[in-house]
Amino acid sequence: MRNGYLLEIDNRDAGLLVREGDAYAFVAVSGTFQSLDGKLFSSVLDAERAARRLIRRGVPTPLA
Repeated sequence: MRNGYLLEIDNRDAGLLVREGDAYAFVAVSGTFQSLDGKLFSSVLDAERAARRLIRRGVPTPLA
């Protein structure tokens, strides 16, 4: 089992998922996904779904 994953959404780096016990902690690597930073997810799939929901809601992408 891996200890971490890089999560990409629509070819954009969204965050790192770091194993913490039975959960994964989301570490945002893009401002678009900052609202997920520090949240715990029970699976990689749950974290991916949350990140995709942000994109569907039209969360503005910060300027570089």
